[in-house]
Amino acid sequence: MANISEKCKSYAASLKSYWKTPPNGRYIPFKEIAAYSVGGIGVQFVVYGVGYIGLSATSLLAGSALGLKNGDLVTLNLI
Repeated sequence: MANISEKCKSYAASLKSYWKTPPNGRYIPFKEIAAYSVGGIGVQFVVYGVGYIGLSATSLLAGSALGLKNGDLVTLNLI
């Protein structure tokens, strides 16, 4: 158990020290890695969200959950 706590402390210390500057041998600091990860999640949300709202059998369920009308679903599908 002590080994896991030491690893967590070591990881937290390296995360804090290399947040703005990259470690030796690396080119991207942890701050940019976190930003790219959050940005990628946003892209995936949009891609899958459009897929669910598209005109299909699930679009009526997704549309009713979001409070969209049928005309709104058609407009979103055309976009």
